[in-house]
Amino acid sequence: MEASSLQYYFPENTHDRFIEVNNNVIRYYKITKNTAYLKWQAFISEKTTTQDNLYFINRAFIKENGALPNFKDTTFANFRWMPHITSTGYGLITKENWNDVVFKQAELPQVNLKENYIIVDIPEEK
Repeated sequence: MEASSLQYYFPENTHDRFIEVNNNVIRYYKITKNTAYLKWQAFISEKTTTQDNLYFINRAFIKENGALPNFKDTTFANFRWMPHITSTGYGLITKENWNDVVFKQAELPQVNLKENYIIVDIPEEK
């Protein structure tokens, strides 16, 4: 809850793997039998660069550990949780539009407001 925002990226129409960005740390998880296993992680440096694989991160990775699959041409369902204002946003991003994505806000009923209430349905996802 100390982060200004958490971002989650799921390859479109999948539910068994995701990428999490929390401040300057990025992690890739694979889900098996309802358990998320950390498969890769890195720090995100301040150095600006163009990523070919994770095109939506425009910073260099340092201190990488593990294996990251190829996501070069993948469309992602992206979720952004901002705990300080209890807001969740979502969008679909591609290599062509990642820098221009407009996040749509999702209503969070107060009774359901929890730290893990981040992932919401995306009507635009096929």
